[in-house]
Formats: sequence, structure tokens, C-alpha cells
Amino acid sequence: MRWFKFLLHFCFGVLLFFLVFILPFASIIWYFRNNLHTLVLILIMVVQLYILAFQAELSLRNEALTRLNYYPVFNVIPRKGIVNQRADNTIDFMLHIGENPYGGILLKNVGKFPALNVLVEVAGDGIKSQQTIKDVMPPNSEVLVYKFDPPLSPDEFRAIRLEIRVEYTTFTDDNGMAIFVKHRGWEDFVTHQKTEIPGLLLGIIRTLELDIKLILWMLYKKLKTRI
Repeated sequence: MRWFKFLLHFCFGVLLFFLVFILPFASIIWYFRNNLHTLVLILIMVVQLYILAFQAELSLRNEALTRLNYYPVFNVIPRKGIVNQRADNTIDFMLHIGENPYGGILLKNVGKFPALNVLVEVAGDGIKSQQTIKDVMPPNSEVLVYKFDPPLSPDEFRAIRLEIRVEYTTFTDDNGMAIFVKHRGWEDFVTHQKTEIPGLLLGIIRTLELDIKLILWMLYKKLKTRI
């Protein structure tokens, strides 16, 4: 099934590349094949349009990448111990001698910039879905986003799947989202963060380039195992 989806994605990328970069030039050459002077002029004009489009997309991409520098960076930290909430709303985890159970999950902003209007939703196997809202999370700040009640042993923690979705606003007024997933059998979280970079022409080329590199890498691995 994964190979089938990948082949569909690759074929769609090839089709887009053909429609955008090959078909227009092939159509112009075919239509004006008997008038060389007109053909050359039109090809020059079309090439200039493509160059302008590439320049505009590069400008938009550079602007988007500059704004990404001001995004917060989150890290999800499973903590062992019994959750202890102080009177000033700070949190610590009380540990005892021996193996400690998992008491909760912290979300920490490890970036250089704050996150505003933070909404955190935790869901998973056998646990009640929970939401946490914070007006602002400055750099190096952390918040308890889930408390296990009762605490989970390491084996119980590894046996469940957890998903943490974080939605936020940057101080440049951009909306962002990060998803952290802990798969069954794991203790650590994997980050899934999709960032939209503008650009149709460059996006088509980049996607096709990555697909081709992946195909070549898979072929190389197959040949290497046979040798």
C-alpha cells in the first residue's frame, strides 16, 4: 500500500512537471513550427515569464523562511515521579528510591521566541482527552499538559499510543501547529510539523527531485543487499 501511494504521488508529480514545464513549450513549437522568427520571439517571451515567476516565488520563499526564524520550538517531555503542584502553580515531580512511574507530560518552549494563544490537546489509548490553554509561553517556559492519574509504570507507558497537538500564534501573528506522537512500544515522541512554503513552480521541481532521490536510494539499497 505504501509503494502504491508513493507511485501515485510520483506519477502525479511527473504529470504536473509535464503540464507546467514541457507542454507549453511543446505546444508553442508545434503551433509556430513554420514561422521561425515568430517562434523565437514567443519562446523568449515565455522564458522571461517563467524567470519572473521564479523570481517572485524565490522572494516569497525567502520571506516565509525569514518568518519561520521567529517561530517557537516545542519539546514534549515525559516525566517520572508524582506530580506536585505548589501554591504558586509551579510544578515539580517527587521521586522515590527505585523505579518511578510516569506522572505527567510537560510541554517546553525550547526556542528563542514566545508562543501566544497556545492550545494543547492530548489524546491516546485509554486516557481521557484533555486540553490546556496558555495565553503565552515565553522561551524556556514549560507547562504540564497531562497528568497520569494514577501514574503509569514504564511498561504501561510504553504500551500506549499518545498524540499531542499544539496550536499557537507567533508574535508576528502567524498561526502554527506541531503534532507529537508516541507510538506503542516507544518512550519518546516523534515530531510532525508541516510548514507551508509558498511557490508552485519551485514546489513541483522540489517534490519531483525528492521523489527521484528516494527511488534512487531504494534501488541502491536493493542492489547493495544483492551484492
